[in-house]
Amino acid sequence: MFRRRNVSALVFLLWVYSTTTWAGSEESNITLSVTGADSDVGNIMASLFDSAESYMETPLVDVTASVDEHGAAVLNFGSHLPGQFAIVVFYDKNENGKLDTGFLRIPKEKVGFSNNAKGRFGPASWDDALFSLDGVDLQVAIELIHAKKN
Repeated sequence: MFRRRNVSALVFLLWVYSTTTWAGSEESNITLSVTGADSDVGNIMASLFDSAESYMETPLVDVTASVDEHGAAVLNFGSHLPGQFAIVVFYDKNENGKLDTGFLRIPKEKVGFSNNAKGRFGPASWDDALFSLDGVDLQVAIELIHAKKN
C-alpha cells in the first residue's frame, strides 16, 4: 500500500512537470497583415528575424504574397516557439524579387517594420521592431511607408 501511494504521487508529479514544461514551450502561429500597396499590383515580401544578431542579415523565414484589390496582403510565418522576433517587409511593386534602391541605397519601394517602427537614416532598429511571442497565436499589422518622401 505504501509503495502504491509513492508510485501514484511520482506519476502525478511527473505529469504536472511535463504539462507545465510543454505549456511553456507551445508554438504559436504568426500572421501578418500588410496594407498601403497599390491595388492588384506587385507582391509583398516579408522576413521574420529571431535575434538582434540576425536582424536585417539572416531571416528565420521569408514569405511572399500577392497584393489584393485593396492594396493589402496576408502572410503566414508558420508556428514558432516563444521568443522575441521582428518583421521587415517591402512592397515589390515591379515584381523583380528585390528591394529597389536609389542614391545612398535609399529604398525606392515602400517598406515596413513590425510595430510600424520607423528608421532614422536607415531601417528601424531591432529594439523598436521587436515583439514577443508567448504561446498565443499572434496577428501583426504593418502599414507600408516610403523610406524617403518624394
